[in-house]
Amino acid sequence: MILKKKKLINKDNQYAYSEGLTMVMQIGLTMVGCIAFCFFIGFYLDRWLGTKGVFITIFLIFGIFGGANTAYRQIMGMIPNSKPGKGKTRD
Repeated sequence: MILKKKKLINKDNQYAYSEGLTMVMQIGLTMVGCIAFCFFIGFYLDRWLGTKGVFITIFLIFGIFGGANTAYRQIMGMIPNSKPGKGKTRD
């Protein structure tokens, strides 16, 4: 009779995994939300003003930069002893 060992789930590892997954999903959804919001603003402005893709392009670029800025601030807020906009100093 062969006995197989059961792997016990370590609560600390499970918590760290779920916390990391939550951070990645939050950052990803923030980027997608900013880009989609700006895309639809550009889309409706193009439709209303009769232009062909001008405002979509402009607002899509705004959405990419805005989402990247927000994601950067979120990441820097998660790292202990760091503040967005301030470079790390060497000791």
